[in-house]
Parts: sequence; structure tokens; C-alpha cells
Amino acid sequence: TRRNSVDIDSVKVLKKTSVNPMHHFIETLKTKPQKTFYSDVFSENRKLTLSERAKVISSIDTSTEMKYGKTIKNVVKKELDLTKVKKLRLVQNWVWDDKKKRLCIWLEAVAPIKREEDEDGNFLFETNLFYQRNDQ
Repeated sequence: TRRNSVDIDSVKVLKKTSVNPMHHFIETLKTKPQKTFYSDVFSENRKLTLSERAKVISSIDTSTEMKYGKTIKNVVKKELDLTKVKKLRLVQNWVWDDKKKRLCIWLEAVAPIKREEDEDGNFLFETNLFYQRNDQ
């Protein structure tokens, strides 16, 4: 199921782990280049490069404007705002095991979902930041 998501606030704490798993995701994305992350389009199965991973965490926007006959270049650095990441998308495979006579669920990947808003705080859309696959 690719469209199901869980509110991060509803995640229950197990064995003294963090309530918000986003801190762990982002820290792993920043500091562990050996870990594999995938693009926000799950079906592409494309691994993120180190520079693409860095762009998830922070990006730079530039714009130019004319003022008093001069061109002014504006540079704005945008950091990932974890308060906008409120959900986790779960990609699962559900399989019926005939021998055990039960339904088995395999968690294939998890994707943090960022909420995008306009300047006034109105909801625009939600987007996956990246996928972390369960490659075991």
C-alpha cells in the first residue's frame, strides 16, 4: 500500500526511543553516506547522490530584481523545517502465508512527508522527502 501514512505524533515510544523519528532520519541522511536513500518517486528506485541528500537538508534560492536601475541579487538559504514534517508514508507488501494460515506484512520502505504551505500558511500539498528502504 503506497498511499497510507501515519501521523508522527501518533507514534508510540518503544524501549526509550525518540518520539519523533525524523531526527534520526535526518541525522542518518547527514552523517552516514554508506546508508542508502532513494528519490521521492518510489517506483524509480533511484538512489540519492550525496549532493541530492544535502539539498533535502538545506537549499539555496536566488532571485534577481531591478531596483533603481540596478540589478539586485537575493540569496536565501532554506533549512529543512522539521515542524513541517508531520507524517511517515509506509510502503508495505501484504502476503497470505498458506502454511501458517495468516497474513504477513513486510515493511518495504518509509518516507517522511513534508507539508508545503504558501506565504500565508495555507496548505498547498504534501511531498515525500526521500525513501529509506528496508533492504534486509
